[in-house]
Amino acid sequence: MYNGEANLSSVNIDIALFVAIIIYQRSNDVIKNYVECKRRIYYRKRLAPEMLEKQAMLEYHHYEDPPTLDLINRVCPLFDEQVWDMYKQIISLISLVIYVMCILITLFFQLRWIALSMFVLSIPIMYIATKAGQRTYNIQLYRNSQ
Repeated sequence: MYNGEANLSSVNIDIALFVAIIIYQRSNDVIKNYVECKRRIYYRKRLAPEMLEKQAMLEYHHYEDPPTLDLINRVCPLFDEQVWDMYKQIISLISLVIYVMCILITLFFQLRWIALSMFVLSIPIMYIATKAGQRTYNIQLYRNSQ
């Protein structure tokens, strides 16, 4: 447009997209905070009464047993947050799998041998990562029990 090769109407779509991106960036955090607050309120109204009711139905001897009381205290205080964290982890896992599969599919159509070698090499890497994660979890569990 500056050189006179294009007219003003050809730039309108670009300007509209640029404005839409700016509006999205400005409103994204506000919308996320609003959804987060509504989610917390919903979970507290829905899950907290159920958990309190289940705790109230426990027999008294469970509260006298230290290991059982420790288990109750670990599971119950932030149950609504734990449910949301589990949900986020599942969604993250699904998005990661989709992301990796899309990259592999794209590579497969361009260079098949690279995609196949990445897939074959990822199997032992996943196995080693799983074993290392289990070992770390067991070490942390052992440290917390002492």
